[in-house]
Amino acid sequence: MPKFVRLLAFTAVLAISAVMLVPGAGWAGDATLSWTAPGTNTNGSALTDLSGYKLYYGTQSGSYSKTLDVGNATTYRVQSLSAGSYYFAVTAYNSAGRESAYSTEAAKTIVADVTAPVVSGVYASSIATDSVKINWMTNEPATSQVEYGMTASLGYSTTADASYLTTHIQPISGLAPSTTYYFRVKSIDEAGNIAVSANFTFTTAAPADTVPPVISNVQVTDITSTSAVVTWTTDELATSQVDFGTGGSFTATTPLKTGLTTVHSALLDGLQSYSTYNFKAISSDSAGNTAVSVSGTFTTANQLPAVNSVSATPLSGMAPMLVEFAASVADPDGVIVKYEWDFDGDGVYDQDTGAAAAVSHTYDSVGTYLAKVRATDNGGAAVVSEPVTISVESAVNKPPVVVSILGTVAQNGNSVSITFDVSASDPNGVIVKFDWDFDGNGTIDATTSSAPALYTYESSGTYTPVVTVTDDQGGTATLSTSVDVPDVSATSGAGSVSSGSGSSGGSGGCFIATAAYGSYLDPHVQVLRGFRDNVLMENPIGRSFVDFYYRVSPPMADFIARHETLRTAARIALTPIVYAIEYPAPAASLAFLIAGIAVMARVNRRRVL
Repeated sequence: MPKFVRLLAFTAVLAISAVMLVPGAGWAGDATLSWTAPGTNTNGSALTDLSGYKLYYGTQSGSYSKTLDVGNATTYRVQSLSAGSYYFAVTAYNSAGRESAYSTEAAKTIVADVTAPVVSGVYASSIATDSVKINWMTNEPATSQVEYGMTASLGYSTTADASYLTTHIQPISGLAPSTTYYFRVKSIDEAGNIAVSANFTFTTAAPADTVPPVISNVQVTDITSTSAVVTWTTDELATSQVDFGTGGSFTATTPLKTGLTTVHSALLDGLQSYSTYNFKAISSDSAGNTAVSVSGTFTTANQLPAVNSVSATPLSGMAPMLVEFAASVADPDGVIVKYEWDFDGDGVYDQDTGAAAAVSHTYDSVGTYLAKVRATDNGGAAVVSEPVTISVESAVNKPPVVVSILGTVAQNGNSVSITFDVSASDPNGVIVKFDWDFDGNGTIDATTSSAPALYTYESSGTYTPVVTVTDDQGGTATLSTSVDVPDVSATSGAGSVSSGSGSSGGSGGCFIATAAYGSYLDPHVQVLRGFRDNVLMENPIGRSFVDFYYRVSPPMADFIARHETLRTAARIALTPIVYAIEYPAPAASLAFLIAGIAVMARVNRRRVL
């Protein structure tokens, strides 16, 4: 080999790595050499045009049969050396092609390798639906290959990677999803020693889930005025949530339940009573596929109305009693559309007043009544009030008033008939019965429901007929009169008789006088009655007057009896007449005196004129 004087002698000692098989560093069949780059030329000048190195080696020292241009590398590995002793030297060359002398020689003996690589750490990674990566390690550089299949017999293999490596990764593709595969790894070292692992398995991933859950059996339970529970099921594990709102909108959402289940429930609270809500159930599976149910509706429970008060005016009184009822009822979620009234508390509602909260009712019968009202709102919820006690007492009955008895006499052959007519009234009811004792012997001869009544007297004489009237509440009044029945052989024609003494009503035989003085037994009435019997009835003119009087005076007397002012005026008018009848002489003198005074006054008046 030529030597160039100008090139600096390559004196750097060639650093050779260990020439024996060392795991992780050097292996049998390889020789890794390293050296230090020269810095000067042979003349001592700086080396500025170093271009590369050449590696020489062979099986005899100083005689190299192989030459390798390794470029600018200062470390190089010679591979695939067969068993035997090898000698190595390195030269450097510059850009002009001038080459230095050999470096110091290095030697290594290659021993024949008959041990297969040791395989460890076998596992599958990056498992997908159709691919996987198989990983393993060897204790020396070796090739990489995987055999695999869907049974323990395998049947498939990857393309072998001829690179000698200690860390191995082999990808496998074209696999079926959700399938269990068997596999083993295979590595061959540089000496051709083969290592095969035991069988392992992996399962490819399931296909990507793009189908949302199926929601079914959606129900609403436990509905109250403020809450409800929505339940549903899904055909796969999924989350739980509900959107809800009113008026067709979904403005509220329940908290998301992230726990995956197939039986779902969600509480909807804070709701308005008696309101219609729309809702939809929402569930998402583990792949994020979301299902939404068909929108449904439910109505929250209706709250009962509340009775604030029920009033009744009056609460007690006499029958018949008119009572005014009024109710105050509030409804928290609607309006009252119907009021029903049970006036007697028998459970039967007697009157429906619709939306009107007031009503009146007349109690005709005596008793104690527990009145109540039932109020119903527009949602059908009803509330019944507490009862109101109504006490109806029996009215104090005012007895009837008998003003007069008027008898009309008629002769019929040898008998005398008298038609008795009664002027009577009742202040707070009606007269329903007349009991007649025509001869005054204490025995009721007839009972009628009305007057007049006819009675025939078979013999002459003076009789005291008595009439008792009874009203619809059992009140009675009695009045008697005196009747002179003439001897039919001595009289003829017809006449009249008037009322006599009476009781319970303050009336007497002289109608107007009895009404004025308040009793038939009053002395003033007796005076007038005596004047009638002893004076007027003794002559035809007087009897005509009495007959006229008894025909027209009963209504007038009845009217006067009911007005105190008229009674007073009547007394004032009758007092002079009574005085004149009772004291005729003084009355005549007083009359003459008054007449004289009147005449003198008239004479004086003419003189003045």
